[in-house]
This record gives sequence, structure tokens and C-alpha cells, in this order.
Amino acid sequence: MRHRSILAMLSAALLALIAASVHPSLATPPAAKGAERKAILDTLRGPVAAKLGAPIEFVVDRILVEGDWAFAVVTPQRPGGRKIDFRGTVCAGDVSHLVGALFKRAGGNWTVRDIAFCPTDVAWASWDTEHDAPAALFR
Repeated sequence: MRHRSILAMLSAALLALIAASVHPSLATPPAAKGAERKAILDTLRGPVAAKLGAPIEFVVDRILVEGDWAFAVVTPQRPGGRKIDFRGTVCAGDVSHLVGALFKRAGGNWTVRDIAFCPTDVAWASWDTEHDAPAALFR
């Protein structure tokens, strides 16, 4: 009987250790029509328009927020879904037309911490360690 109680305590301790090391992601998408999503995309609009020309709107692949961090992957387009002529831009040639961006909120305002225009690989693969950002944003 004593053996079973020791075994039960060891099993409980092991499960607690596993649960502590494998925590669920806290990264969540902002509300589709919410102010937070709009603020993130508005923050991104300036740098993207500077590289690709205005006006810009986005097709959102994903946006995740965790605490004061956010990550977005978008495809820029002209209003109404018109395609962008990428000739003469950083996205000219045979590249993706995605934009990935990492954001940090301070004082209630979002700022772009890093951005990848038309990457040919997963440019943000190391952004969690480079910026000390939550890894769950990039999964």
C-alpha cells in the first residue's frame, strides 16, 4: 500500500513537471473587426506603402497577439483587390509577395520591430530569439 502512494506521488509530480514545460500558446488572433487588429494593420500600412506605393490594403494570412507583442503575415494589394505592379519595387522578380512583420506595443501604440518584404524563405524563423518575443507568435 505504501508503494502505491509513493508511486502515485511520483506520477503526480511527473505530470506536473510535464504540464509546466508544455504550456498552451497564449497567442491569439485579435477580433476580425476589432480596434486592435485595425491598429496593427494601420501601423504596417506606412512602411509597406513606402516600399510599394500607396494606397495599400492587406489580405491577412494571420495576425497573432500575445501580451504587448504581435506578428502578422499579409499580402499587400491595391484597394478593391487590385494587384500591385511589383516591377521596380523590393518585391520585383520571382519572389513571394508576402510581408511578415513583428510589432511591439508601448504606451498603447504599436510599432514595427522587424519586417520582411517578399521573403524567399521564412525570414521570421529567428525573430523570437532575436527580439526576445514570444515563440508562440510564430507557430
